[in-house]
Amino acid sequence: MAQALNNASQARSVLRDAIQRGVYPPGSSLPSTRRLAEQFGINRNTANRIYHEFARDRLVDLPPNRPPVVRPDPASGTPDRLYAHVRDSLQRLLHDCRMAGLPGEDIRTLLNEVIEEYFSTFPDHRIYVAECNEEEAHWFAQELTLRLGVTVQPILLDRLDGGLGGDLILTPYFHLADVRKALDGKTGNVQGLVVSADGSDIMRVAAMVSNGPLGVVAVLPDGAERLRNLLSFQINVPMITASTDLPITVEHLQGQVECVVTTPRACDSVRALLPGVPVTMIQYQIDEGSLEMARQSLRAGALGDTCGR
Repeated sequence: MAQALNNASQARSVLRDAIQRGVYPPGSSLPSTRRLAEQFGINRNTANRIYHEFARDRLVDLPPNRPPVVRPDPASGTPDRLYAHVRDSLQRLLHDCRMAGLPGEDIRTLLNEVIEEYFSTFPDHRIYVAECNEEEAHWFAQELTLRLGVTVQPILLDRLDGGLGGDLILTPYFHLADVRKALDGKTGNVQGLVVSADGSDIMRVAAMVSNGPLGVVAVLPDGAERLRNLLSFQINVPMITASTDLPITVEHLQGQVECVVTTPRACDSVRALLPGVPVTMIQYQIDEGSLEMARQSLRAGALGDTCGR
């Protein structure tokens, strides 16, 4: 029972913090109750209660038959409102304890134990994921926040500087050299992520293409080349790369390719530039081994007292 309460508290805390820090920006969807329950080891009723609490606090809207959506009101999750919510929740809990006849000193001891255990298990470090564009940075941040159980904030590569060298910075391995350069040698807390194409997406692409060529499109040319390299390990057909940053290269695919595979960020542009050509999206997934390395760093307190504030 105590573990279930801790898991629910962690899920509530992590998601609230992620909303307030902009990891889940206004208008974005939160994880479904099923996914939230699986990730934090709680039941779906508990996940549902957490989301109804957020709705009561005007953090989210609850559209029918869809995951919760972060409210566009920027004032809905202010620190003052959060402190008031914590105070009210604690007062209700303390009232229940008193009505049950629990001694005040025992309650104080228990609260201190829970607080110490929580912050020793989930230290208050800043954790970032660095990417080259906002959409993928937010996707990685949301995925890592959910799977690591701590808030991971998105940051763009061109906004990195040496002042972040004391925080934990995660980035796909293909950006690792860029991150190290931006941090000016302060790279002790930088960890790479092994990223691959989602297996179900690969199967869908393989079913669409027979002999090729296959068009491979991303926003930037190097992104298209990375996607081509990922696909080439699984799909053995000729491939032609293009980028929506250079629309003429995408238009030249018309009549040359069987179908096109693209990233979510480039998908709408590709469909507009190539009417009638079958288009499908590839979503990246993060290797579990990379996640375990990050978990070990957090559990071991690898960031120590070096975190920049």
